[in-house]
Amino acid sequence: MIKQKKFVAFLMVGVGLLSAHAGQNQFQWEEIAEIPPAPGMERQHGLAGSFAGVHNGATLVAGGANFPIPISAGGKKQYYGDVFALADLSGGWENAGRLPNGPVAYGVAASTSKGVVCIGGSNGEKDFSSAFLVRWDGAAGEVEFQKLPDFPATVRSAAGTVDGEKIYVAGGMQDGKLSNAFHMLDLSMEGTDRFQWEELPPCPGSPRQQAVMVAQEGGDKGSIYLVSGYGEVDGQVTA
Repeated sequence: MIKQKKFVAFLMVGVGLLSAHAGQNQFQWEEIAEIPPAPGMERQHGLAGSFAGVHNGATLVAGGANFPIPISAGGKKQYYGDVFALADLSGGWENAGRLPNGPVAYGVAASTSKGVVCIGGSNGEKDFSSAFLVRWDGAAGEVEFQKLPDFPATVRSAAGTVDGEKIYVAGGMQDGKLSNAFHMLDLSMEGTDRFQWEELPPCPGSPRQQAVMVAQEGGDKGSIYLVSGYGEVDGQVTA
């Protein structure tokens, strides 16, 4: 009986410690440096749908769209092709170049050891199927680009993630239609005839756009999670 009481007491203390630990806020948001205005602009109105990732220790943000003049005042959406780099969190952003396709937003981005993979997107007039790597050259203080195999369709507002050197893209608007197609590109296959997009079984459920996709690494036993987004069900826009 004494041993049992000691065990129960130990268990209660352990649960109490875990509960206290879980109640603490282990993460805190901190504002660092604001992205500067695009060249020729007086202020940065914010960037929606930009490519974003990390390479060689630098945070890279490229492209995006905003409304310099609010919609309520008759403003139109404007797209951008600037690439900004934040190489030092205690410093400021640098204007590091221009996207090869010019102004574009709503593409897919994923950070890899080889660079930030950027896929598709739109400039408001047409969608793109192009894919490329954006690399940060710290010595030169600028980015460089490497072309990748084009995505099999034009694509925007899709979800993307990376597991090792495999890039995954799901759903979005593909060739102008809402899709649940699922594709993969293996960067380790560069230089071989297998360096091309592979179509995998489609995502379950209704086709969706602006979803979130993440990978739980684990080689052949890893998992892919597709979360949220919106589409159409019985002709109604549904989250």
